[in-house]
This record gives sequence, C-alpha cells and structure tokens, in this order.
Amino acid sequence: MGKVTQKAESVARLYRMVATIRRTEEALAALLAEGLIPGFIHLSIGQEAVAAGVMSVLTQADTITSTHRGHGHTIAKGMKLDAFFAELLARDSGACRGRGGSMHVADVANGMLGANELLRPACRSHWARAGAQDFGPRCGRRDVLRRRCDGRRATA
Repeated sequence: MGKVTQKAESVARLYRMVATIRRTEEALAALLAEGLIPGFIHLSIGQEAVAAGVMSVLTQADTITSTHRGHGHTIAKGMKLDAFFAELLARDSGACRGRGGSMHVADVANGMLGANELLRPACRSHWARAGAQDFGPRCGRRDVLRRRCDGRRATA
C-alpha cells in the first residue's frame, strides 16, 4: 500500500470519527430537549476534530482525563456508544452504571479515567491521577499530553 493510500485511509478514519462525535452530540441535544437526560450536559460541538486527532495517536494503554466537554474524548478513546448513551440516560447498563452522567463519564478499560465538571479544580484531580500511574519501564515510550488548566491551549 502506498503512502498516498495510507494517508487517504487515515484521513477517512479521522473524518468518520469526527462525524460520529458530531452525530452523537446532536442526538444528545435532542434527548436533552425531550427531557430524557437528567441534569444538564455540556456539548462539545465544534471540538470534534481535536478529540479525534489527539485520540488517534494514543493506544488503549494510554490514559486520559477530560473536563466538562469530554464527550468527544470519551467516544474517540473507544467507549462503546451503547454504554455511553446508557450512562447519560442514567441507566444501569451505562459505563458507570448510570451514576456518572455527562460530566463524570469514565471507561477505565479504554483508558478514559473520567471527566470533571470544572476546569480549575479538575487540574488537581487530573494531576493526582497522572502521578498515581505506574509508568514503570514503559515510561520512556509514552507521551504525556496535558491541557493547561486555563483551557486556552494544549501543551505536550
């Protein structure tokens, strides 16, 4: 397979993920308007490409945390959509048995350690989780991505 073909497939895969995240967010907006989602949600419409792009270079072994607009990160990291929707609809079949909801959705098996509803207080939690990770001999092979707590830019 040539480089052009590989690049085209990579771009197509990213586009499919962006489209999946957008359709999911639009479905969530409709479910919220119908009163089927308890509480409130913070949609990540317009941020799909960031989630798809960053998660595309991570492996299942890599762990992430997110903030109050973490739906795209969660989906792009690999959470199954049925478990994701069940969680936001507060069902027992949800990824966190319906107790996490939109702003605390987690899927540890796929490396999504959870989200937090606030930016600045979330930083302590995210850094504590990162510090608790046992990187061991694999540390040199890992890239650690972090988002500045002021939310203005991402740094690596």
